[in-house]
Amino acid sequence: MDKSLSTFDQLVKSLSTEETQSLLNSIQQSMDEFSSAVPQEEKEDNFSEKIRERQAEGLSNEPFFVRLWLSIRAFLRSIPLKVIYNEELLKRMAKNLKRTAGSYINISQNVYTGVFYKELKNLRKTQLFFTSLLSSYDSDKGSFYMLLSSFVSPATYEKLMKETNPFSIKIGSEVSSNIRTGFLRKIDSVFSNLTDDEKSEMYLCAQAIEWMKSFCSLALDRTLLRFNVISDSNASCQALTIQPEMEVLSSILYSKKNIPHNLLQALFLMHAQETIIDDDNRMVNEADEFVKEAIEALSAIRIFLKQVPLLDITRYIKKDINWMPYRLTGGEDWFIYFKQAWYDRFNQKWSTWSYEQKKFNIKVQMINLLKVGDLESMKFCPWRNLWVECKFKKELPFLFLKTFFYAFYDEKLSETLKTILVEGNFYKHENLNEYTTSYNVLEHRKGEFEKFENRLSPTGDVGSTFAKIRAEKTATLKNKNQIEGLMHTVESEAKQLINSSIEALKSIELILTGILGGGKTSLYATITNWASIGGSNNGIFREEVATVKEQIHTMLNLLSLAEKLETEAK
Repeated sequence: MDKSLSTFDQLVKSLSTEETQSLLNSIQQSMDEFSSAVPQEEKEDNFSEKIRERQAEGLSNEPFFVRLWLSIRAFLRSIPLKVIYNEELLKRMAKNLKRTAGSYINISQNVYTGVFYKELKNLRKTQLFFTSLLSSYDSDKGSFYMLLSSFVSPATYEKLMKETNPFSIKIGSEVSSNIRTGFLRKIDSVFSNLTDDEKSEMYLCAQAIEWMKSFCSLALDRTLLRFNVISDSNASCQALTIQPEMEVLSSILYSKKNIPHNLLQALFLMHAQETIIDDDNRMVNEADEFVKEAIEALSAIRIFLKQVPLLDITRYIKKDINWMPYRLTGGEDWFIYFKQAWYDRFNQKWSTWSYEQKKFNIKVQMINLLKVGDLESMKFCPWRNLWVECKFKKELPFLFLKTFFYAFYDEKLSETLKTILVEGNFYKHENLNEYTTSYNVLEHRKGEFEKFENRLSPTGDVGSTFAKIRAEKTATLKNKNQIEGLMHTVESEAKQLINSSIEALKSIELILTGILGGGKTSLYATITNWASIGGSNNGIFREEVATVKEQIHTMLNLLSLAEKLETEAK
């Protein structure tokens, strides 16, 4: 998995493969077949709803003898007739439940049975399936809705992918100052062109997600522990003990939302992204298992709703015919997550593009200074193409200095600097000592760079260790730590090479500045034979020294810019 990529861009990378597209299509086909195989659900005609209708109509529609008997009971007990009538309706409900739900609850004793216990266990399995999917959703809601849009509205998705990617403009191109504003305007335009149908479908998916979260939030595991269990078939629980949980469960189940295949495809990809990218065989197995578990989960809910009159049972146990399950809400904020995620993607891409643009401009200046076609390249990069992304952060200053010592120093600087060392008479002995030290550093630097790169070769200690890790072909915490340790070594040693080179160049620049200044009392003084060194070519030599000094000064400025760029990128 490419850890340098955002969650969304990892998903985009996996979406581009034929294998992933094939699996997503198979998920859609399987869910469509499942939906078509299940009879169209009709709205449950609960017995309690008929009772409530009868209650609303009042006693007037009851037979004469029923009205008479209820009136007598009310008189004898000194209870309002309405209360007596409600009791009668509850008795009728109890009678109906004995007939229709006797396998789930013992109405006489108000005790749930082992059959009901099994049904709750099946719902618990469904919870576990949904929970595993929701963890990936909760970790990055924005990426989820961006991904979902690729299924719901492919055209909009493609437009947003384009408009949130400044790399559509080639690095190094001349760009106007308001280019960023232009991108943002185009992104806003795409958002405003979302159709009502697209918004509606996204909202339905968001509502389904929120329903799943509500369903999973109910602690069915703790509810199951309230049962006295001898065996699954011989389990029981007093209904009042878990009444609050059943009220919540009733509300959730009777607010059930359809789970679109688009939603399941997106959740699958979010949940299984690492498997999908790393291993095609595991990817197929993941998809097959996902489809199996999804069908089992959705079937468990449908079977429960069809077979268990939970709403009737809940009203009866509560002794409240008029109790209504609460309606679930949520999902209205999907567009906020969706919109912000696309803006975040653009900002991330813009930051990277700006970095690359600055890097390009600095590199061009480096190339112009050294008068080469391009900077030298790394001879060996053993950290590339590993299962974890590694970047050589010091690459630009390293290659700049490598090119300097390989293609510029010997030809343009070495001879002039050597003449000063050999023929120059320094006013201050300490200046000579410092100059000698710095000069020797520069003279041997090419070999030091070669030595460093040889260590990265397949036969070098660092390169061979990388090769061993690559040969294992398995992502483990141990080799991840090894890779991080190796990259730390590479970066540290490269930093030492770069910093010591910079210090030597700074020292040479200061000494040359002192020489060119002609002063004798400053920290860096001139040389006594400044007016005669180089003999008849003294004038030309002095110009060469001034040129060398300016070249070193420019080099140091460019190295400083590269360092600043590296700091900004952290």
